[in-house]
Amino acid sequence: MICTQIEFAVSDLTAISAVLIAIAALIVSVSQVVLMRRHNQMSVKPQLEIYKDLFLESPISVTIKNNGLGTAILKSIKIHTGSKVVIFKDRASLHEMMSPRKGYGTIKSYLISKNTSLAAGETIEMFSLPDSENNEEVNKAFSEHVDKFRFIIEFESIYGIRYEFNDFHR
Repeated sequence: MICTQIEFAVSDLTAISAVLIAIAALIVSVSQVVLMRRHNQMSVKPQLEIYKDLFLESPISVTIKNNGLGTAILKSIKIHTGSKVVIFKDRASLHEMMSPRKGYGTIKSYLISKNTSLAAGETIEMFSLPDSENNEEVNKAFSEHVDKFRFIIEFESIYGIRYEFNDFHR
């Protein structure tokens, strides 16, 4: 076996060391950018919650609140009413959701379109029943109906990351 010895000049060792240090610096820089991007995405993550106000002393209402740090861009809202699934998008879907119950009085609603944005801390009232305040009969009937609703809300962050709020798991 022939063994040859390679001789390096000091300048060769300096050049090789510089290349290794540059590669190490590049790896550290890329990993820092990846970590910073992940941190930025997490720091603007929206967190939606559904609040059902079913008390006699105030009008019955259902609201969506963004408890996260970033804006939520709403993509779809599905409401499971027990026997059917209603996509909440217009007045017709609201009436379908309330049937077969009639006689609730006026139902006030906020129509939420696709790509509606909900800033951090912001609340949208999906619908309310102003006539239910201090009206025990209407309040009881409507609150029992609304309490059965289960919501699936699809939304995304400003980075385009999709999330889902699903109140079946509560």
